[in-house]
Amino acid sequence: MKAKLVAVSLMTRVVVSDDATDEEILQSAKKNFLEKVETELSENLEFIEDDEEIPYGELKGEETRK
Repeated sequence: MKAKLVAVSLMTRVVVSDDATDEEILQSAKKNFLEKVETELSENLEFIEDDEEIPYGELKGEETRK
């Protein structure tokens, strides 16, 4: 086993009212983001790299995590 860091970048378009707050905009985007994670995750991959900061086995109880 080895530890990896995985990064993805998601962007989506939403239509909101002119006075929408950041929280309202984020809530409007949530459904689109969840769909992208389910259907387009590999298309949004930024990188996969070794986790050198906390390699596998250094966190308490990690051997039993799935």
